[in-house]
Amino acid sequence: MNDIVKHALKKGHSVELFYCSFDPSSLDGIIIDGERAVIDGTAPHIYEPTLPGARDNIIDLGRFWNSDTLCANVDEISNLMREKKHCFDLAYEYLAAAIKVKGTSQKICEKFINRDKIKSECARAFTSFNTSKVEKASLRIMSAFGRSGLVRFDSYERMAEQTYSVSDRYGSGMAGIYIEGFLDEAKRFSSLELVSYDPLGYKQADAVLLGGNTKICISEENGDIDISEFMSGEIRNEKERLSENTHIFQILLDKAAECLCDASKVHFEIEKIYISAMDFEKKEKYSEELLNSMRL
Repeated sequence: MNDIVKHALKKGHSVELFYCSFDPSSLDGIIIDGERAVIDGTAPHIYEPTLPGARDNIIDLGRFWNSDTLCANVDEISNLMREKKHCFDLAYEYLAAAIKVKGTSQKICEKFINRDKIKSECARAFTSFNTSKVEKASLRIMSAFGRSGLVRFDSYERMAEQTYSVSDRYGSGMAGIYIEGFLDEAKRFSSLELVSYDPLGYKQADAVLLGGNTKICISEENGDIDISEFMSGEIRNEKERLSENTHIFQILLDKAAECLCDASKVHFEIEKIYISAMDFEKKEKYSEELLNSMRL
């Protein structure tokens, strides 16, 4: 995919890049000129062609490896695969626990939040925005949790002329409620261009970009608006409990990242074996043929 990206950019094409949530330095997919896509169809995101041959084609890199070399290392590969799965299983357990703790904080704060006030503020804010109509909104995930912990790209900020950010002083996990209000207004005015969802908050938006690229609403550590402004003063009585939850939440995230980092080390050991079995000269020749067939 990197070869295709370099070639496409050199030829003046626009390329949208989709990075792996596990390893944000690795590509999982690309879209060229909004028309042609190349994606990683291997596990854990297996993709089967829906119109094979007519529209979808499979790039089989397995044709360039030496099966004898891999067969000679079958026991080691099998053991490493099991170890990798074990690391992932542990990471998912820690993440599930972290999300549970975050949900507990949200439940604590639910009785203090004034949703009507948030709705009114979002509606008021929109009256000052100069936005354009958008036919169809697109989903573009801004954040992910992987071996490097929580990673956030600045793609939304780079596309926007101005940011409108929300912070969460108490670590209540409720900033997404304001962004959801912002999202509802964007849908009402048909001005929603892009939306991103929090990787650690089920179906909770963490960024919204409006048509015309004029405004973006995101969750920030030091935002223009603090979600606690929409909570009653009694929230202060829960400050210690919320602080403890935030501490536990971060410990669990750190342990999840540690397990994912261990998984990546095992993954690279597996990769070394497969690299030793690859005929890269034939792969490079095939890459040239593929680029020609794509007419880039």
